[in-house]
Amino acid sequence: MSTAIETIELLDRMRRRAALPTPATRKAIRLAAGRTLEEIGRACGVSHEAIRLWESGRRAPGEANLVRYAAVLEALQEELLTRGGGREEVNPRAAA
Repeated sequence: MSTAIETIELLDRMRRRAALPTPATRKAIRLAAGRTLEEIGRACGVSHEAIRLWESGRRAPGEANLVRYAAVLEALQEELLTRGGGREEVNPRAAA
């Protein structure tokens, strides 16, 4: 059984892993992967409007959504790397 300290350490590791790129980079990743706001919203269990607000930087996801959103973005980045056969450039300025 986990102790309180082990639980806190686990949560801390999860939070660090769920760090998000800048809002412009989030949008650039989505666009480079050819995904819509609706698709990302469904994958995260939120509305497309929530994704739009997160990508604009006007709002930030809550803790539970943060973990899911970070995982979706990470999966998209992996998809881009696999599809491109190497490191694909994600230009946040192009998405602005």
